[in-house]
Amino acid sequence: MGKAVCLDLRHVGDKGDISADDMEEAAAKAGVKVDGHIVLMCTGINARHWPDPVICTMNSQVTASAMHWLHDHGSRVHGVEGPSTDRMEDNLFVNHRICRDLEMVHYEWMWNLEEVIGVGEFQFQGIPLRIKGASGSPVRALAFIDD
Repeated sequence: MGKAVCLDLRHVGDKGDISADDMEEAAAKAGVKVDGHIVLMCTGINARHWPDPVICTMNSQVTASAMHWLHDHGSRVHGVEGPSTDRMEDNLFVNHRICRDLEMVHYEWMWNLEEVIGVGEFQFQGIPLRIKGASGSPVRALAFIDD
């Protein structure tokens, strides 16, 4: 839980690469200087593809440069709409490995991120279930927005 921002990355498109430059530009448009924020990334995949099963293979990839951008800006938690932060068919899981090495956490299959685009900074809580021996969990994701 902590301060968060949602970046509008819908322009990246299906199977696109989210780069450090994309992150920088989206943060500037959001009007938030990322400095330890939880960064949620709205790519529009849910709006474009749900409920078509093709959604499972169309997600954008968070590149190594974007991961290092997040880390350099103090962000240790990020979230995406799609089934993975990596391209499913590549089976390389670059983002997952970088997260492991940099001790970062990410959320996948987030919904309704369009609702928090443009609100600036807000409070986020991603409350996981405690599952013994698991490396992941469903969460109740909450955004608290000041009016």
